[in-house]
Amino acid sequence: MKYFSISEASAQLNIPDSTLRFYEKKGLLPLIERDDAGRRLFSEVQMALLETLVCLKKHAYAH
Repeated sequence: MKYFSISEASAQLNIPDSTLRFYEKKGLLPLIERDDAGRRLFSEVQMALLETLVCLKKHAYAH
């Protein structure tokens, strides 16, 4: 399984790093793994979940 750093995830999703940290803090991203240095690692499954969250947020504010 491929993992993404927070900067890779934010770039791919076109959202700030702070948004990813906020989602994790609010419990929307359970079980975030970390590398030996303590940096967040986002799995492919979590990236798919994040894509859904971003889409829902975008459509919620579009109306």
